[in-house]
Amino acid sequence: MALKKSIKSKIQKDMTKQEKIRLLDEWEKEWERKRKASNALKNTVYYCSDCHFKIAVTDRDDPYIQCSVGFHYEYDEFSEKYKIVEHTNKAVKHYSDIRRLANHICLNCGKPLSNFNSKRKIKKCNKCGGNEIVFWKELAGKRCPICKGKFSEGIVYKTHDEYLDAKWKEEENELLKAQEQYGIVNKDLYTEVEIRERDEKYPLMKPYMSSRFVVESNNNVIKFSCRRSFHHPFYIIVEWDNDAVVGKLVYCSFVFSEGIDNLKEMPLEKEKIDKLLQILEKYKFFSRPNESGGSGLDGSTWELEVSYKDLYKEISIWSPEKGVIYDIGHLLLEYSNPKIDGRIY
Repeated sequence: MALKKSIKSKIQKDMTKQEKIRLLDEWEKEWERKRKASNALKNTVYYCSDCHFKIAVTDRDDPYIQCSVGFHYEYDEFSEKYKIVEHTNKAVKHYSDIRRLANHICLNCGKPLSNFNSKRKIKKCNKCGGNEIVFWKELAGKRCPICKGKFSEGIVYKTHDEYLDAKWKEEENELLKAQEQYGIVNKDLYTEVEIRERDEKYPLMKPYMSSRFVVESNNNVIKFSCRRSFHHPFYIIVEWDNDAVVGKLVYCSFVFSEGIDNLKEMPLEKEKIDKLLQILEKYKFFSRPNESGGSGLDGSTWELEVSYKDLYKEISIWSPEKGVIYDIGHLLLEYSNPKIDGRIY
């Protein structure tokens, strides 16, 4: 989204609290507008009569086709939980995750074909050379490219929310089948303890994860975020007022696994807060021009947002190896000493 990119780009420049609040207001309005527009789109799903292959189409000016093989549940004795497993038919496996902008599909190889005019006759598939190509609205009754069964009439969902509800119902039905197969009817996807922990802790963590927490706080705040490519993001926040001799440190990460911390709160002595402020002063955090943010795939984005007295600044760095955000981040990890999933990178 353009406004989100605008916020990211302006993080690399000086920005006041008021400017960030204004940008967040604009982004949220635009996000809500696009969410309503997206939800208004119809979705049509075609199922093969004989196998687990299905084709879901988002009906818009440039249709979006997703082909998938379906899934089932297996009971894992070791974890005493159900786990999702893709259908393992080798002929089907190849089609487990094909999705792209397209409005035709090749019934010889199953490839969605990029946006051609519906009235234009496509002679050959550019992947397999086959000529069994059909416009998506004409899939009903056509043969499946996997097992040669036939596609059902398309099931039309008038909104995206309605489509998502149907997907959840499909997942629930698969779970019921698994429970019947294994004769285990009292095992949920998540234990009662896990569900209760989520219900209790998520409302407590959510404010700290908000993009508005620092700019709307009346206290001094140092907020460090680490968004990793292959593990859950985590946040460490220090908050204190000018007259306090003790501040508060909060670590939070929305992950609920045994042996992993999701929410830790502790008092933080003024001496430790002073060490953080000394690092900010060492690097002239509030007066020095921001470092280049950078980007990548197999790493993490480190973000530091600070509001101290009348000063405010935010920076974002890709996988830093030194500098103010690196030093602050590691000191906060030392203070909080969390048990995290994966590693720091």
